[in-house]
Parts: sequence; structure tokens; C-alpha cells
Amino acid sequence: MSQLIVVRRDEEGELDCIATIMRDISETKRYQAELEHLAGHDSLTGAVNRNRFLGVLRRERERARRHGGTISLVMFDIDHFKRVNDTFGHSVGDDVLRQLVTLCGAMLREVDVLARWGGEEFMLLLPETSLGGAEALAERLRRAIEVSDFAPVERLTCSFGVAELMAQEAESACFLRLDAALYQAKASGRNRTCLAADRPPA
Repeated sequence: MSQLIVVRRDEEGELDCIATIMRDISETKRYQAELEHLAGHDSLTGAVNRNRFLGVLRRERERARRHGGTISLVMFDIDHFKRVNDTFGHSVGDDVLRQLVTLCGAMLREVDVLARWGGEEFMLLLPETSLGGAEALAERLRRAIEVSDFAPVERLTCSFGVAELMAQEAESACFLRLDAALYQAKASGRNRTCLAADRPPA
């Protein structure tokens, strides 16, 4: 509720009367919340979008610097997704993306952030998670995706790159390391998890 109180005084400054106006602004608040959600989330899958992800990452880095925490990132994408769209159509491809986000979201902690990075590529922000912990999660996700039903698609797999964000490392440098690890997973046969190198590729 929104409340406006109007006080009226007489010529001597004495209180004459008080009027109050109350309005139900629930619908306005719901609309504002919806706009805020749409601004930070992918409209197809409901995952966080890239801009919101980068903002959360900056805040988590500040928190980690203050308290000495660890942050890991996971980049993954769907193997041969173009083949899914070409074979079954884009509506099925869209369903696959939505189902994938639902499946992954159910396996994450409340503090973890899943973003649609672009197309069929996704990014995970894992606060207070070591490289080993992030690798273990990536493997659990990979196996869960591999055995899940994405009908009419017969089998769906994903490739993963994993990195721990170093304290003084620029985000862009870490993204390069992740991208190289994901490429390595693809080049090694897909449906696998690769750890990022300590330094970005030259």
C-alpha cells in the first residue's frame, strides 16, 4: 500500500485536519518486478543473461577479496546443437535449451549462478568453490545431461571447460582460458570436461 498524509493548519498554525490517501500499488510493484526480471534474464530459458552475470561476478569478486574466498567458473555448450535444430526444428531446439537449464538449475546451490552466455553456450559462477569442486560439479552435470531424456532428440551431450578465477586475474583473461578449455573438450571428442590452463592462450 502507498499512503499519503496531508496535514492542514489554521491561520494560527494549529492543527485543523488530517487527510490520508491510500492506494493499492501491488500491480505496479508486480510490473516493476517483472521488468527487472526481464532485464536480467534470458527470455527463452529463464537463465541469467550475460550482463546480469557480469554484474554478479563483479560483486562476488569484491566479496572474495574482502574475505579471501575462492570463485570458479564453468563454461559449457551443447554438442552438435545445429544438428538438433536442422533435424527437429527450432521449436524443439528451444525446448532442449529450456529443459537443459531446468536440469542444471536443479543441481546447483542457491548461491550458484547459471547464465545463458550466447546461443547454446552457458556459464556457471560458483562462489566459494575450488577448481576441484567445480570440476566435480561439471562432471555431475555432464553425466546427468548424457542420461536425461530430451525427446525427440535421441541423445544430448555437453562439453565443459572449468577454471578457478585467480585473485588478480582480469575476467576477460579467465574467459579466454575457459574458452580454450572448452575448445579442447570439443577437439578431444566432445562430451567431456577439461580444466583450463593456468595462463590464457597466446
